[in-house]
Amino acid sequence: MGGAVATERLFIALAELWGNQKWAAHYTFAKRAFEEASILPVGTQCVECGSGLTTLVIDAATANFTTLEDEAYEGARPPVALACSMKSTELYDWYDIPSGQIDWPVSLVVCDGPIGSTRGGRVGAIIELWPHLHETFTVLLDDYNRLGEMHCAQKWSEFALASGGSCEVLEVVECGDGRKFAVLRGRK
Repeated sequence: MGGAVATERLFIALAELWGNQKWAAHYTFAKRAFEEASILPVGTQCVECGSGLTTLVIDAATANFTTLEDEAYEGARPPVALACSMKSTELYDWYDIPSGQIDWPVSLVVCDGPIGSTRGGRVGAIIELWPHLHETFTVLLDDYNRLGEMHCAQKWSEFALASGGSCEVLEVVECGDGRKFAVLRGRK
């Protein structure tokens, strides 16, 4: 059996074992999160927004990560997830990240939370993390088949441009079940 086929089967099995199908990321998203977390630049970290299957694979790829989860979330939550209250801004609600939790520059953001019904959706991710982002960064944005996530990518691009940087969709990956995720690359 070829390495690529074995790897795909491994991620399919992990997704099935994790369960929580209502909220779980597609195995192709989890696999890409693992691949990207495996190649973090030295001295940087990953921030994951929303916990679950991706938390397990990121944990296997790197020790340099922080996972944020809404303290009110009732789904399966890995023990390494940081339960945060949600704070309100004018445009969105976002994780109220305790001071000192993000101590290295962030070169990878894996965004599969908060849940889509959160006010403003995931718009807050790049805006709130901007001060912590590495000079170059990657974002994996799950659920890109939804209008809300497409809107987030547009807002992130506008915010980054207004801040003297960039954040653009580089690739859209079809998961085969109607779901998609986007890979964005950014520069501060």
